[in-house]
Amino acid sequence: MNYHAHVYFEAGELEKAEEFFAQARTMGPAVLQVHKIFPKVVGPHDLPMVELRFSDETKTDAIAWIEANHGEWSVLIHQDSGDDLEDHSRNVIWLGKALPLHFEFFKLIEGRPDLVIHKTTD
Repeated sequence: MNYHAHVYFEAGELEKAEEFFAQARTMGPAVLQVHKIFPKVVGPHDLPMVELRFSDETKTDAIAWIEANHGEWSVLIHQDSGDDLEDHSRNVIWLGKALPLHFEFFKLIEGRPDLVIHKTTD
């Protein structure tokens, strides 16, 4: 099973988010795959974010690194099963303050495949 971590930051913290992104890259893809910085609000999320990916095999090390380095930022960690609603609403892990998500977005994308939450490069 693969996982995503959404590390949320305020719009004025893009430079700090870029530093976090660069630091995450030093972990290497064997532990933590750095996916993308979203400098604007996307999908069901209310804040910009850094998205990180990791596998079940590296879950313990990846979460430990995120927990040690996210600072004051909120982090949503979830499985990536392909069912976005399920993944973002059940068995999620929050580091820091839990933030609201707009679950109606998932209903919207059912009929709009052009509106994707995650694009893989695999």
